[in-house]
Amino acid sequence: MQRDSGEANTGSVSTDEIAISLNTLDGLAVDLDKLLVAMGDDSHLIQLNLQSAIAEQQRALQSLSNISKMMHDMAMSIIRNLRA
Repeated sequence: MQRDSGEANTGSVSTDEIAISLNTLDGLAVDLDKLLVAMGDDSHLIQLNLQSAIAEQQRALQSLSNISKMMHDMAMSIIRNLRA
């Protein structure tokens, strides 16, 4: 295996350098796997929080809709009583 540094080749790569590079790559792969697992856990938590927020928003909207209907029914009742 030869180094390609843009200059004339100065010699072959030592097995020690290859071993160090492989160990470094293995360490990086392990670190990346840990990050992916952590991101998966975080995305699951974010999804649960989002679902909770949407459910809360739906409950609030339903409450406003119920209040609006009650006000409309009350207004219609008053109008009917005035006509009678």
